[in-house]
Amino acid sequence: MNINLKASDQRFIRAMGDITARQNKAQTQISAGRRLIVPSDSPDEVGNLLAARADRERITQIRSNLDRVRTEVDTAELALQASVRITDRARVLGAQGVTGTQTEQSRRQIATEVGNLLQQLSNQANTVVNGRYIFSGDADDRAGFLFIPGDPPVVSSYLGNSATRQVLHPSGGSFPVSKAGDEIFSNGDPERNITGALSELHTALTSNSEEAIKAALAKVSSSSEHMNDMLAYYGTVQNQVTDASSTADSTLLNLKAQISEIEDTDMTGAIVALNRASYEQQAALGARSKMPTTTLFDFMR
Repeated sequence: MNINLKASDQRFIRAMGDITARQNKAQTQISAGRRLIVPSDSPDEVGNLLAARADRERITQIRSNLDRVRTEVDTAELALQASVRITDRARVLGAQGVTGTQTEQSRRQIATEVGNLLQQLSNQANTVVNGRYIFSGDADDRAGFLFIPGDPPVVSSYLGNSATRQVLHPSGGSFPVSKAGDEIFSNGDPERNITGALSELHTALTSNSEEAIKAALAKVSSSSEHMNDMLAYYGTVQNQVTDASSTADSTLLNLKAQISEIEDTDMTGAIVALNRASYEQQAALGARSKMPTTTLFDFMR
């Protein structure tokens, strides 16, 4: 059976449907805490929202990478601080050994301590962070050096490879975060080769040669300057990591605010919209209930 509604009835039903839709939308936004739930809620803003979310994921990953790098760089800086102290102690021992009052026996005793320093330096060169040998370059799954005790003690040639790893900066670009162990500890320049200088000093003390001790001590001194340069390098990297981390944090805050502005519910506005729709609904129903319901048949009785 077909029921033909009057025009006024149709208008009333459409109006009530519109009010109900606005009520449901406001209630959903309030309960979900988001005003943009499906793309049709705000088609013009969907592209901006997706781009902001993608940027947030990218920066979050960069921030996580920076945290891992910070741990490695901080540890490397501490290892180099220890290496500088080892080098400084070797200079003191070399200066003691070169004096004419030393005997062959006393110089051998000094040589023993220099050998211990060489082992300590090798340990620093093989520093591990989270299973990675941080001075082994890209071959960070293995130790960069092998210490062989004996008389004389020996530090092997470099067993790692070049350091090419870089970390992304959130504002774009990237920067290197490490140096290979051969550049730091066994540099091809004899004046910067601290392991070679300590080995040479040990041999010179053992041989009781004052001239050889002087020559080795000069190399220890120049290598000490090089080690301080390497320490300064890692200090610079620490500053770069700190700057990049700060940039990432501020960028994430901005993206969070941008995303919130696009998709989060304006609670005050949503509550006002819900109350307005409820009021209009009650008003419409009240007005409808007061409309006359008499028909032609009422006058034919």
